[in-house]
Amino acid sequence: MTEDMVFLLWVLVAWAALYLASRLADLKRFGVDVKPFLVTKDSPKMREFLDRLSGWNRRVWLAVFNITTVVAALMMAYAVYFLYVNIQRLVSLVGRPVMVMPALPGITIHAYWVPYFMAAALVVILSHEMAHGVAARVHNIPVKSAGVFLVFVLPGGFVEPDEEKFEKAPVLQKLHVLSAGPVANFVIALLVFLLLSSCFAASSGVFVMEVAKNSPADAAGIGRWDVIYAINGTPIRSAYDYYVYVNSTVPGESLLFETNRGVFRVVVWNCSGRACFGINRYYNFYPLRLGAPPQVSIHAYLTAYWTFLISGSAAIFNMLPLYPFDGERFLYSIVERLLGRGGKWVRGMLNVVCFSLFLLNMLLSLFRFGFRPI
Repeated sequence: MTEDMVFLLWVLVAWAALYLASRLADLKRFGVDVKPFLVTKDSPKMREFLDRLSGWNRRVWLAVFNITTVVAALMMAYAVYFLYVNIQRLVSLVGRPVMVMPALPGITIHAYWVPYFMAAALVVILSHEMAHGVAARVHNIPVKSAGVFLVFVLPGGFVEPDEEKFEKAPVLQKLHVLSAGPVANFVIALLVFLLLSSCFAASSGVFVMEVAKNSPADAAGIGRWDVIYAINGTPIRSAYDYYVYVNSTVPGESLLFETNRGVFRVVVWNCSGRACFGINRYYNFYPLRLGAPPQVSIHAYLTAYWTFLISGSAAIFNMLPLYPFDGERFLYSIVERLLGRGGKWVRGMLNVVCFSLFLLNMLLSLFRFGFRPI
């Protein structure tokens, strides 16, 4: 049984136990609602916090939300452009296509990435929903409920504005509310990018992520999180250096791996005429400039990297004019104002076009890269 399968099994067992416990105890009196693979906790304090935050200098907030509306429109245009261009790259040999797949922990994302994915998702979803809530309260749109949730292994927060009041609001106010969340994610992605650029030095090795069981590397004692600095005295500064060196080895060769835990001797096996020793996944090691231990640097970098990746992706794809993303209601609010009831036809057409672009990207990604969890 693979690591991913074990992870999924434990998640299912944990959810079954939680659901059973919720049936035996009355958790709703604590504001906790448990459903299959979904737990929500309503928080009056979060609503109070939104009220206090939105009450700070309304003129500044209005100026900020005017900017987010423009930025969101540009992000929408880029999202559609990206999907269109990526299709061309996926079907041709020109350019570097991006694999487009839904993020499913244990299925499209390996289990060992889940802690970083969860931390990133918590930051992304909370900031997204809080931004929506602040924009709503600035325009005196009531927030019916706010709190935190856990769906499968995805933590986050939710803010539910009064839908009736929202629909009756002027178009610009709707655009302010809808644009606030995606642009908040975009800002976080930019801030984390600056953090990655300033706090981490250039790659000075590779860290090991996957070692095949009973392989030469496993027998030698090399494991996950080990950092390889050199092989047989040759410096390994990046994943590319490692790849080049490994492809120059021959079966039967003895290699000395210099790592953060010492030196390990690995004898290369013959795998159908090809040299192999069992290190299946490895990545650039970026040390913290502060001089932290290697594993602290690895975990700090991965947490920041996943936050950047998820924030940037959420910012762009959330502005797609495709239900149920924010971009769909954002564009429809404008179209409805211009065309009235006739805007429903445009709304339907845009959903079909964007869904086709999204689906084509996923299908072509499967065809080009195969089913390959990251």
